[in-house]
Amino acid sequence: MYYSMTPSLSTSNGVRYGENINNNSTKYTYLTRPYNSTNVMFEIRDITLDNAGYYNGGTTTGAAWTGGGVVLVVSNGPDIIKFNPVPILNINDKLTVREGETIGPFVCTADCNPTCSITWKVKDSDGFSDARSENGTLLQQQVQRDMLLFRCVAERGDKELKQGIPLDVQYLNDTLLYINGQTKSNIELNENAPLIISCRVGGNPAPTILLSRSHSDTELRKMQGTWLNYTIDTAQCTDTDTYRCRGRSTGFNITEKVININVLCNTRFDKAGSFKSTYGSKSGTDTTINVAVPIIANPPPQSSDFKWDGPVQVQVPVTSTISTGDVSYKHVIESVIPVKDHTYFGYYTLSYKGQPVTRITINAEDVPQTPSNFTGYSYTIGSVNLTWVSGFNGGPEQLFILYVMEGSNWKVIGNVSDPGEGRLVHFDPGFLSPGQEYSFRIQSCNMINCSLLSADTRVTVKAISSQSTLSNNQGVTIGASLAGFVLIVLFAGFLAMYFLKKKKIEKKRESVKLDDRTQPDVVLYASVDKSDQKRTKNNADVVMNDVKVDKKEEHENLYANSEETKPAVKPIRGQKGKRSKVKRGSKAQEQKDTGAEGEYGNVESRKVTTDQNPLIHGDDDRTEYTFVDFTKKAPPIQETGDEEQK
Repeated sequence: MYYSMTPSLSTSNGVRYGENINNNSTKYTYLTRPYNSTNVMFEIRDITLDNAGYYNGGTTTGAAWTGGGVVLVVSNGPDIIKFNPVPILNINDKLTVREGETIGPFVCTADCNPTCSITWKVKDSDGFSDARSENGTLLQQQVQRDMLLFRCVAERGDKELKQGIPLDVQYLNDTLLYINGQTKSNIELNENAPLIISCRVGGNPAPTILLSRSHSDTELRKMQGTWLNYTIDTAQCTDTDTYRCRGRSTGFNITEKVININVLCNTRFDKAGSFKSTYGSKSGTDTTINVAVPIIANPPPQSSDFKWDGPVQVQVPVTSTISTGDVSYKHVIESVIPVKDHTYFGYYTLSYKGQPVTRITINAEDVPQTPSNFTGYSYTIGSVNLTWVSGFNGGPEQLFILYVMEGSNWKVIGNVSDPGEGRLVHFDPGFLSPGQEYSFRIQSCNMINCSLLSADTRVTVKAISSQSTLSNNQGVTIGASLAGFVLIVLFAGFLAMYFLKKKKIEKKRESVKLDDRTQPDVVLYASVDKSDQKRTKNNADVVMNDVKVDKKEEHENLYANSEETKPAVKPIRGQKGKRSKVKRGSKAQEQKDTGAEGEYGNVESRKVTTDQNPLIHGDDDRTEYTFVDFTKKAPPIQETGDEEQK
């Protein structure tokens, strides 16, 4: 810029030049010297809006201000836009605002000379549109989740400057809950079916999703994001519950969704429930045991479908009721089992529709029974035998304690172990005073307590009396006399039998010798009727009298002699000392086969010449029960009288 002026130059901003024509400035530079010319030219470098103003010249400062001058107008912008108040941005250079809240007002200014035209725009999912503004001021706005930014636009001529305020709109959507891909508030499925629970919660920032069970408020899964999935491969009855899905985000209310899942299942024992399997009890008419059995069932079962089976043969009259727990699938079978006597102790099985559910044990915890049939008997002098029958031991092992009265006190005289219920037990208290009466008692004890004492049993110990002594002595004398008499009689009988037998033997010997001298030479024939044997299938038994002789006499006397040695039929030995008949098919045949010399079967005797060999008929077809010895002769058998046979 060049301007002719007097040696002194003043500007509207108070800058003064000309006092020293040699004064030079980096902002202002004189192009002519004031003392050589009446016109002054200078240059203004790097013009800004601050250089705009009134310029004049003169020989003095006063003359410069009073003289004519020029006005410098500087045109600029827009180059800078400013917001008032300055928005506070987050780390992502965005203005954080929640959905539904309002922002503004914001004043937008720009370095325009002359002044720029300023407007506001809003950008959403559909693009830019005009925002409510006035004279460069953005009026208060309600923010929606799809708003992205507000923009200030400064225009001067064909020059335009834009600057925006980005928005970070935060929100939290409602929770959506899916069961196996379905959005239902109630769902029912069978046991062992797959179960997939899905939660969806939209929001900015990403919310925290929590899945839990309402009953126990158990947290199943927790994650940050939009989706949460929870899978149960095989649903069980215990999975029946109300499930709750929640979405959380800072600054927002919790959003949640619930669904009821009902898993159908069969009746079974609840292992997680409180259960007592062993009970101890006394027995009696009014004694009962209260049993509680936890079960799982959905839907709930009927109490009439449950039955208890116990150790007694008859059906146990058990009263059962069902109560449902704090969840729909948990129940308790409450039963009252009677324990009338000790036969009711043992195992009990609970069944549902014939299928066993669980088992309990009822043990006896009672005092034992008093032994029964307690009696005593003195079977010998100074001794007593006590007996009793063992009763029920009450459960624990029992023993028997016996007492005897001594003076005015009862004294323990022994204890006996239990051989078993219903068994007879014996006890000998040892030597007692003969003739004295004793009183005895007994009771049974176990680890719990003792039974009642039995009634007194009185026993008088057996003693020796004078009358019994005399009777015993007389008995001994009479017994000894009888024994001596019997011995004498027996001895005399043996002697008589011996002499009779000896006489009989001698008589037989003489008879045999006489017959040998008068016996003619004979040939013996043995014949057998086989047809009769085949009919009767019986064997002939030939029995001879047993005669005691020595070897020599046997050879000489037992066989009949002839002029030459002849073969004889060997007798078949039968029962000793008896004569048997040969059994035949008929009585006539029996008489035929039994002759005067019938001890050897049917033998025919007739005279033959001595130079011929003996001939035996039937030798070529012998029977298996006869045997003929040709080396011996058969002696004749002499009939004996009835006196000798006796």
